[in-house]
Amino acid sequence: MSKVTHITAPNLIVVAGAFCHASIVGNVIHIAGTIGTRWNEETKTHELVKGGVGVQTKQVLENIATILKASGSCVHHLVKLNVFLKDNTPERYAQMNAAYVEFFKSQKADVCARITVGCGNLALGSDVEIDGVAFLPGKCPHAKLVDKQARFYNPPNGLIFESTNCLKICMELFLKKLIGYKKFFVCVWNHIFFYVTVILSLNLDQHLIILAQFK
Repeated sequence: MSKVTHITAPNLIVVAGAFCHASIVGNVIHIAGTIGTRWNEETKTHELVKGGVGVQTKQVLENIATILKASGSCVHHLVKLNVFLKDNTPERYAQMNAAYVEFFKSQKADVCARITVGCGNLALGSDVEIDGVAFLPGKCPHAKLVDKQARFYNPPNGLIFESTNCLKICMELFLKKLIGYKKFFVCVWNHIFFYVTVILSLNLDQHLIILAQFK
């Protein structure tokens, strides 16, 4: 039977005894409802960011990224997000959606499944609250060989960025003892095979350009 692990991320608002930021069962991460608060050093409290729906949406997603990092994952491994938007008018939806799309672009991550629900009052008077589901990347979904057509549409440096990020995550999971030796070495082997294959498919100039981007 799978054990449930409860995660409380650092520097994020939480009501002690009421909820945690995420619960992990198996390789599935359930993210609690998250709002756009940020720690204020002057007042020593968590406060909603000011600036409206768009600004709060960005902060919510940044907080979710923090929760996922504390859980051993990242936004690249989101499965679905549920967006609760106060007073879901076309204008407010557009503001939320613009910030949402921009966040995922900035993270170089694909958008996951999503639902947006209009609602009444939210916690602390928030304009937007988001919860969702992600997974623990146990077998390097980014470290895979792509065919020539896929490589043409996805530049090798982009693929290497994704693969490097995934390898880092697997290392963190291994150090936290969330994955065992077998999965870790499968992860490393997949990445070695991936890098060798990409390098062999490039000429020397392309290879040097890619290496320069990671110095």
